[in-house]
Order: sequence, then structure tokens, then C-alpha cells
Amino acid sequence: MKRTVRLATVPLNAGKRSELEAVIQCFTHIKSVFIQHLRPASMWVHLDDKWGFRDWAKAQGLYPAGVNVHLVDQAAFDAVDMCARHIESCIARANIKARIWRRFSDEDERHYDYACLTRYSALGQIMAGRVPELDIGGIDPVRRMAVARYLHRTVQKAMAGTWPSVAMSRSMVLDATLYTSVIVEQPGGKKRQYIRVVSAKKGKRIMIPLAGIGRVSGNIRMVLDEGCDRAAVHVSYDIKSLGDATGPDKAIDWGVTEVCTDDAGVRHGTEYGPALTAMTEQRTKTGKSHGKLRALAKANPGSKRAKRIKKNNLGVEQ
Repeated sequence: MKRTVRLATVPLNAGKRSELEAVIQCFTHIKSVFIQHLRPASMWVHLDDKWGFRDWAKAQGLYPAGVNVHLVDQAAFDAVDMCARHIESCIARANIKARIWRRFSDEDERHYDYACLTRYSALGQIMAGRVPELDIGGIDPVRRMAVARYLHRTVQKAMAGTWPSVAMSRSMVLDATLYTSVIVEQPGGKKRQYIRVVSAKKGKRIMIPLAGIGRVSGNIRMVLDEGCDRAAVHVSYDIKSLGDATGPDKAIDWGVTEVCTDDAGVRHGTEYGPALTAMTEQRTKTGKSHGKLRALAKANPGSKRAKRIKKNNLGVEQ
């Protein structure tokens, strides 16, 4: 697991903001080109190997001249990650794994389908009308073709011809070769941290002051918000595991008149009792009202009253 920390910069002057906008626009333009090249199903094999896609893009002459090579590498990696996330989100929204479980009762058929979903190269073959030859025993070619056809139909419907695109030029990913972090001691003993990031001009870097001091390492994301004179540096850290629990077992009973009661009978948060009771009563009252409205809408489906209840009174999309 990882945790992302957002480090804000001080307000940027017009010159530094324009330089930062220029390099971010360059990054997002290159990323958009890579995303479009990854759209055909035959290119999905590169979603399993971002370094292989980088080598392919270099061989195809997609790397623009005059741009830092490491910056283009990060644009290629970010494009691969964005396309993979889009496919995964489509699969998750359509509940394809649950559909496979309901559709097929044979464990080998389920195993084959799930294996295809975890390999973008195999999924690309299926979307291209082919049947992947995976090293999974117990399933004959005829059943394998039937399973692949079902997966082709469901994934095609889930994606519905969609593909990600870069809508706004507001962020870029930088590896350790594209930035340096320095802390400068100012007059009076105060310290200021700066991030020197790559610019659109070859051999030049942009010195960006941060509002505070933090640990900046590994891959970072530079984000420039619209309508704001500040930028932000997003840094991801690994979360250290807490390890196994120690000490004797303790039981907690969550209540309403208090927050909780432990196994020793000690009540915690009794001062929150009235607030918890009021919120519980309000939630119950709201739930009963919504239930009555749903019953009225179901009793008269398609009527103006039902449409009005659905639009204005239930509070959530039905």
C-alpha cells in the first residue's frame, strides 16, 4: 500500500508559471500521442510491459526531437498506466468477474476467463477475435473458444467504444533524473525547500519553491491547478505494515448512548450519546420516508408522480 502526500508551492510568479505550463503541455501532448497508439487491441500486449512499449515507441520514431528523453519515457509509462486503469475500470463497473462466475459453472472455464482478464495481451487477442493459448489444462479448444467469445462480447459492451484521452494539460510525472530537491538556509535561520524540475527548453530547469519542507524522492507528479497561482508536488510513500497484533484480546461493543463499551465495562464517549441518538433517529425517520416514497413510485410506474418522486424526493439516483 502507498500513501500520497501533497506538497504545495508558494505562489508562483507569471514567468515560472508559464514555464511550468509549457513543459506540462509538452508532456501531455506526447502522452496523448502514445494513448492513441495504444488504442488498437493488437497494441494491448504493451500494457503488460511498459518498458517494452517504450522500446517500441523509440523504434517507431515516436520520440520527438529536442525533448528530454527521460520526460518522454515518463509520458509513455503514464500513458500505459492510464490505458490499463481505463480497462480495469470498465471491467469493474460492468461486474464482468461476477458475470463469469454466474455464466460458467466449470472451474477450468472460470480459471481461463480470469486468467485472460489478468493479462492484457490475452485480452487484446480476444478483442481482436482470436483465442489465447494459455497454459491452463482441463479445457478443450471448443470450450475455450466459447469462453473467449463470451468474454469478447461482455468486454466490448463494457467499454462501448470508449478510450481515455487527456482532457486537460495540468500534470506530469517526473522520475528522479528529472528533478532535484534542495534545502537552502535563508537569512535569519529559516530554511526553504526548492524543487528544480525539467523545463521545455533543453538544458534548463525551473526552480520552484515549496511552502514547507518534506521528503521528496522517487517518482513524483507535478500538478498545476487552474485558477490558482500555486502548484503542488504529489509524492507517494510506502506504508509500513503495523505487524501482528500483540497483547491480550479486547472486545468492544459499539453503542448509541455512548461511542463504545470495552470488555471491562468502561463506557467511552458518553458525552456523544445525545448526538448519536439524534442522528440515529433522524436516519431512521429519513429511511422510513424514502421507503414510503419508493413504494408510491413502484405502485405507479411511469406516471408523472413516480417521475417527480424519483427526480426530487429520494435524494439518490434510483
